[in-house]
Amino acid sequence: MHCHETSIYTLTYLFTQLRFMIKLIDNATTSQLRAWWQKIPADLAEIEGISDEDSKRYLYDEIANGLVAKDPDWLEFLTPFATSGHPDQRASALFFIAANSNGGKDVEALLMQAFRTNDKYLRGTALQGFIHIKSFPIQRRDLEALDDPWLAAWAMNYLSDAYPRERITTLTRALKSKNPYIRAFACDIIGDQFIEHLKPKLKPLLRDKNPMVANAAGYNYYEMLE
Repeated sequence: MHCHETSIYTLTYLFTQLRFMIKLIDNATTSQLRAWWQKIPADLAEIEGISDEDSKRYLYDEIANGLVAKDPDWLEFLTPFATSGHPDQRASALFFIAANSNGGKDVEALLMQAFRTNDKYLRGTALQGFIHIKSFPIQRRDLEALDDPWLAAWAMNYLSDAYPRERITTLTRALKSKNPYIRAFACDIIGDQFIEHLKPKLKPLLRDKNPMVANAAGYNYYEMLE
C-alpha cells in the first residue's frame, strides 16, 4: 500500500474497519476484482470507515494488489488507468505498475506524465515510483519549488536517493525541518536504510510535539535500529 497523508492512528483505525473488505477482496475472483476496479460496489464502499477520500484510495490499492496477485494479465488491464480515469484509481494503477517494474522508458513516461499533473497524490505517487525504479529525471529546482508539506517530504526522499553523496546532509537537515512530514520521512529513511550513525539524531524527536513524528522516531530508534 502506498503512503498517503495519514497518521499511524488513522491507519490503524482504517485497517480495523477495512478488515472485512480486505477479506472479500482476498476471496474474490479475477473477474470480480476487475468489475470492482471499474466500479466499487456499494456493499464495499458503505462499510464503516470507507466513506472518506482516504479510504477510497485504500480500496483501489487493495483491489489493485489483488489483481497483481491473481490476474496474469493485470499489467495489460491496469496500464490504461495509469493515464486516465479517477485520480485515486490512476494513482493506484501507477503505483503498482512502478512497484512491480524494473523501470524502462514506458514506465518513466507514465510517472513523468503523472508528476506533471496538478493532482497532489498523482505527483506523490510519481515520486514514489521514480524512487522505486531508481530513476531520477526530475530537476532539483522543480522539487524544491513544491510547497505542499506532504509532497515536499517525498521530494526530500527523492533527493536523498538521487544524490547519495549528499544523503547524510539531506537527512540531518530534514530532521530539523519545520515540516513534520519531512521530519517523519527522514526518521523512516534512516531506519529503512539502517543508517546507524544517525540514530542519536533521532532521540530528540522522540519527544516531538507532532505525534506522527514522535511515532516515526520511536519506531525507527527502538525497533529498526536496535
